[in-house]
Amino acid sequence: MESGRSILSGRFMAFLVVLIVLFLGTSNAKIDGIICSPSSCGDILNISSPFRLKSDPENCGNSRYELSCENNLTVLYLYSVKYLVKAINYSNYTIRIVNANVQKDNCSSIPNHSLNKYDFRYDEAYDTYQWTRPKKHPSSDRKLTKAIIFLKCENRMNSSLYIDTAPCNIAGMFPDQDTGANSSLSKRQSYYYVVDGSLLNVSDLNNHCRIELTTLMSRNRMNGETNTSYVDIHNELTYGFELSWLPSFLQQLCIGGGSCYIGDSNKVHCSCYRPWDIIELCLAYFVMLLTCFGMYACAKFVFGAPVVVAFLIYKWRRRHLSMFNSIEEFLHSHNNLTPIRYSYSDIKKMTKNFKNKLGEGGFGSVFKGKLRSGRLVAIKILSKSKGKGQDFINEI
Repeated sequence: MESGRSILSGRFMAFLVVLIVLFLGTSNAKIDGIICSPSSCGDILNISSPFRLKSDPENCGNSRYELSCENNLTVLYLYSVKYLVKAINYSNYTIRIVNANVQKDNCSSIPNHSLNKYDFRYDEAYDTYQWTRPKKHPSSDRKLTKAIIFLKCENRMNSSLYIDTAPCNIAGMFPDQDTGANSSLSKRQSYYYVVDGSLLNVSDLNNHCRIELTTLMSRNRMNGETNTSYVDIHNELTYGFELSWLPSFLQQLCIGGGSCYIGDSNKVHCSCYRPWDIIELCLAYFVMLLTCFGMYACAKFVFGAPVVVAFLIYKWRRRHLSMFNSIEEFLHSHNNLTPIRYSYSDIKKMTKNFKNKLGEGGFGSVFKGKLRSGRLVAIKILSKSKGKGQDFINEI
């Protein structure tokens, strides 16, 4: 058994070495007779795997990390929004970008689309987190960004958490969305502020303020500084924010899965799952099936039940993933909707554990609730959900 494992391990290690060489060969890699040399555009030099420019040979780089060179500026289109690439760090697998609408010498210029950490899903090319493992400490995820929230308020805010955007005039960047007859924000003078999302929860915002825009800023800058002005905030917006492509790198490096983290020396360490562990598990399962082969009832259970359970789980996951994707796509397609997300425990506190029931609707029950600000609200708990979250969308 040990000799068989040694042969298997040797073959796998040889295969893994070949795989890594093919993957990491960037500057001098030769694919199908094409030499993949590093590209450059403007201030961004040495653009190499996994990144590629549109003008690069088709087999060079990864299409998920395709960049453009426009007017001698390196451009990344993220969720169809144009961002300028400020730096690419191949040591810690991060890329720094800034919204193309933000101009350094014009503090009235702001991002033209909202962006927050919830826009990034686990299976996408970029992430706002990065796994680290300091010496003598357990692994942890390091946040690369923090939220910056633009507000439109009815009254002046006296809290230091609300940073006045004056003297920069950003009012013209937000078209008036209040068309109702009783809209107070459309009748009164409005005041514009920004708040640091890491210092104030969205659910704790003043009730007389409305969220106009959310964007991201580098988390490592302006930490704990006092007397911050909007000009300081805008300067940080022009600096941009970092995203990590480390999770995607792991998916390509380890066929059977694994883990990667950033060490104290700012170097990436990856370990792939051993394939013989999976083989041994499969062999054990196969032996168990052979043992039960002579018993019809046992064989029927072993073969039939897992298939039925897996099928039911697949159908359930597919239904709920489809529903969640439909809801997220609906919210992204309506930029004027910036809903506040509450956890289930927060809902239970607001309703005092669903104590006061107001009535019954077509798809669930309605309960009386109270926000932290003291405002009374009606909270509907959906119990008979339609496919693809249509009932949730109808409620909005």
